[in-house]
Amino acid sequence: MEAFRKRQSILDMDLRSLIAWNIHRLRLKEDISQEELALRCSVLHQNFISSLESGKRNPSIQTLAILANAFNVTISDLYSITDAPAHLVNGPLVYESRNHGTKSVDIDLSVFGPSRPSEQSDPTAS
Repeated sequence: MEAFRKRQSILDMDLRSLIAWNIHRLRLKEDISQEELALRCSVLHQNFISSLESGKRNPSIQTLAILANAFNVTISDLYSITDAPAHLVNGPLVYESRNHGTKSVDIDLSVFGPSRPSEQSDPTAS
């Protein structure tokens, strides 16, 4: 998943990149193209799907609902930290505002999944 490189320091969590990573993960799991996903969504274009997956667009709650429906998952699954790369979920949440600049907020990551990726055991390990 090289497309999901961190844009800030290793200590910053970026929700937009986390959502992008999950959209990409779910699409690959379904073995469908961006075009096919756009067709499933009916109101989203392939270029928009590409922008979401690359973390260039910040999806609205309506877009998240449409994507969740297309994947037959819940909206919270699009925020899942399960198996997510550590650079997407470690550290404070970074918030960028046109009026207030960039700010960091410490949050409890348990709201996004059962555990941090580094705390999960490998199910394939014996």
